[in-house]
Amino acid sequence: TKENIVKGVLHEKDRYVVLSEEEIRSAHPKSTQTIDIFAFVDSQQIPLQNIDTPYFLTPDKRGEKVYALLRETLVDTQKVALA
Repeated sequence: TKENIVKGVLHEKDRYVVLSEEEIRSAHPKSTQTIDIFAFVDSQQIPLQNIDTPYFLTPDKRGEKVYALLRETLVDTQKVALA
């Protein structure tokens, strides 16, 4: 019956972890089209070998002015944003 059907993921051979609908939804958060910056640090504080995949971000048309101001400020202060 329908109430006996569950969703889950394979944990190891022949063993599954059952997930609730809420757990599945929380694994796929809605896109906000924003970036949450949680810290600014000196660019020299981040060893390059720790950067696995760098990202170069660009704004949409509405955010160009604010993004340019942020970018210029980061360059002038030799800081990077952690997000």
